[in-house]
This record gives sequence, C-alpha cells and structure tokens, in this order.
Amino acid sequence: MDKDREGALSAVLTELAEEIAEAAPKGWRRAELHGYAVGQGGTGHRGFWFEPTELNEHGANDIDVHGGMTAVHTLMEAAEHLTIDLELESRGRYRAVPERTARSRRRPRVPLPTGQGVRTARAPRSSQ
Repeated sequence: MDKDREGALSAVLTELAEEIAEAAPKGWRRAELHGYAVGQGGTGHRGFWFEPTELNEHGANDIDVHGGMTAVHTLMEAAEHLTIDLELESRGRYRAVPERTARSRRRPRVPLPTGQGVRTARAPRSSQ
C-alpha cells in the first residue's frame, strides 16, 4: 500500500474511532467493534461492546459506522470480504486491524499502527 493510501486509511480509521467515542455511553472506558465490509457498499457488525459491561445495554448498535467501513473497504481495494476490528479507549488510543478475506487459503493481514490522538474531548469520560 502506498503512503498516500495508507495515510488516507489511517485518517478514515481515526474518524471512525472518533465517531464511536463521541456516541459511546457515559462512563465508558473501552469499546470494540467487530465488523465487515463487502463490495457494493455492504457492511455489518455484531454490535458494539463497551467496558464496563453494564453499559452494553445502552442501545450500542445505534452508532452508524457504515460510511467509515465502506471507505476502509474502498481504500484497501478489497475485492470481496474485509473484516474490520477496532478497539478504542476513552483516554484517546485506538487499534485497528482491517483484514482481507479471500476465498483462497491465503489471508493477508494488514495491521495498522496503534493510533494515538483520537479526540475524545466531546465524549463522556469515565470517573474512576
């Protein structure tokens, strides 16, 4: 992946993390998204997971991540299925791992560096 595309991908994943942080329930410390994107703009996920776990009743599936996941699929030039795992912390760190899933046995994994600088000033922070 060339540097321009890698930079654009990092920006899209950072924006996706910021959107989740902004919509997260009050008191969250950690969040996870395990989603996928397929060709023709199809996306989905298994819902969001928040820590502490009692926050998982917050209607967490209402966060719209379709646009971000579609953009990741496009930037990675994925021919078919792409899984997108995103973990973030309320203190502003995130880790994203998009993975191309081909029908063949070969499954290239494209880990990105751990991101720092997700702006969470607008998101509620947990009080410990």
